[in-house]
Amino acid sequence: MKSGNIFLLGLVLVTIGMIIIFFGLLSGVSSKEGGGQSELKGGGVLMIGPIPIIFGSDSQSAQTAILLAIILIIVSLIFYRRLG
Repeated sequence: MKSGNIFLLGLVLVTIGMIIIFFGLLSGVSSKEGGGQSELKGGGVLMIGPIPIIFGSDSQSAQTAILLAIILIIVSLIFYRRLG
């Protein structure tokens, strides 16, 4: 895979992620307008090289983030072996 294709793939994935976040925020705002009580839970993974930093607002979010971190590590190992 050429470096231009990898850059384009990264750009497309970041754009799709931003669109998903935008629509998620819109759906959260529209569901709260009904006056009901809502609870927000979330988590994430920050990858610094091969080391994941995992955070979450509750244990289930953190466990989901751990699973996503493992998947990210496996995918990155596959890509590094193919490119190297």
